[in-house]
Amino acid sequence: MTVATESPSIPRGSFASQPKTIYRYRATFARIEEALDRENNIHGRIVVNEPDSWIVNLATKHGNHAIDGTKPFIVRLPVFADHAEDKNFPSELLGLEFGCETEFFDHWRSPEEPFRDDPAHLKRAFGLNGWLAAIVREKGAPVPSTVFLFKGNDIVGAYRYLGYEDVPTDTTLFEKPSGVAISEPRPN
Repeated sequence: MTVATESPSIPRGSFASQPKTIYRYRATFARIEEALDRENNIHGRIVVNEPDSWIVNLATKHGNHAIDGTKPFIVRLPVFADHAEDKNFPSELLGLEFGCETEFFDHWRSPEEPFRDDPAHLKRAFGLNGWLAAIVREKGAPVPSTVFLFKGNDIVGAYRYLGYEDVPTDTTLFEKPSGVAISEPRPN
């Protein structure tokens, strides 16, 4: 999937607003490809093949390898990861993950309903303590078009899906990145 973040706090055209491409396979594989951040000379790529992960900067050709020591080895890709440190943010909303959106709303038994003013779009929502996550898709489309995060009546952020495909898996996407100097973790 390719996702672009939109938020009142993120200037249009800034690096933070640039699309990211996310690959997810089974429970233990993920890959995130960021756009080039020219201002900071960072072209990020994260590859996860649990328990291994590599965070690399393609601009400098350097990266780090990490080994997950905590079982079960499961990839987590929360949509609202930037709120993980907010003590007022409901932890349940961190369960909404890229690639598992339908399962999240199914878990909370959120019904799918058409918009009153736009029956061509359907929505599902779940909220707690003044926060609300809502997902929108076009009628007839199996994939989401946008996820919104509200605090009260205010939109805190929106995540637009520019592409969302279920394609045959290329497991080489989840291998150690090549052409990059990788720093290995220090032994405990």
